[in-house]
Amino acid sequence: MAAREYFWPNMHMEIAGAAEDVYYHTLVFEVAGDYLHVAQPEAGFLPEDGARVKGRFVLGEALYSFSTTVEGRTWSEGEPLLILRRPSRLVRNQRRDYYRYPVILEAEYTLGGGDGDDQWVEAYTLDLGGGGMRLATDERLQEGTELKLRLYLPLQKAEPPELLETAGKIIRSFPLRAKEDKYVYAIQFTRIKEAQRDKIIGFIFALLRRRIR
Repeated sequence: MAAREYFWPNMHMEIAGAAEDVYYHTLVFEVAGDYLHVAQPEAGFLPEDGARVKGRFVLGEALYSFSTTVEGRTWSEGEPLLILRRPSRLVRNQRRDYYRYPVILEAEYTLGGGDGDDQWVEAYTLDLGGGGMRLATDERLQEGTELKLRLYLPLQKAEPPELLETAGKIIRSFPLRAKEDKYVYAIQFTRIKEAQRDKIIGFIFALLRRRIR
């Protein structure tokens, strides 16, 4: 997709190193021909001149992503700016692409059938998307294990979280997180209603819009 008309002054977006998963908020100060002058992220992201970076921004119901190069640095009104080459192409990720967002939410799981006699184990999410999540728990589990899941989704600030019950399978395990003394698992949803998936995706995109504004 051609990208030239998708960048403008005061536009909010996020950038990251080409091989990194942590994004940093920035603001477009100026669109100068083939270059974007963007604010130096406050979190200390300092890519070198010539480094490849990737970026993303939300527009409407889609997440747009791009890759580009750091061309140098400049100043404007006393503020340090990065000079990025203006991307020539964008990738439009529809809501159904199940973008994952890092978010900590209360969760529970059980290895049983999900009826009233099952023992539910407390856990929490590390990220969440329409297709699955990463789950942190005290319990050591095997890849391939099927789980019944409860997610507590805070859809409205002034109301209690909404309970979503679904099912998933562990597709990957990660090393023990020493500081938290937790085991971490990548979970793929194996049974989820489309209405539930829509609520998760809507929640994630609402968080992303607030972050990039």
